[in-house]
Amino acid sequence: MEELSPVPTKDIDPNRFKQLVADLKAVLPWVTQETLGNAMGIKRSDINRYLIGRLPITKNFLNKFYESWGDRLPPPEKNREPSLTEIMTVLQRIESKIDMRENP
Repeated sequence: MEELSPVPTKDIDPNRFKQLVADLKAVLPWVTQETLGNAMGIKRSDINRYLIGRLPITKNFLNKFYESWGDRLPPPEKNREPSLTEIMTVLQRIESKIDMRENP
């Protein structure tokens, strides 16, 4: 897939658009464009055009996306619990720093 670079229409709130881009980035690693489009009632080729910026994101697109995927999105970053991978990464960094101090 080409780089994700959707373009909003002028009537889309900038904050809502930023949230959409973040939500798309959260969903796309786990589903195909075809699955995304099927759930929204949009053809895969059109989904691709929206995602790469050839078709602008409209309020209708936003509504379809959140109706189809809203309940499957991860919680907002502010309230999100760290994943096990993130916790293990922090622990490994701490252990590495402790080892470096003990064995210079």
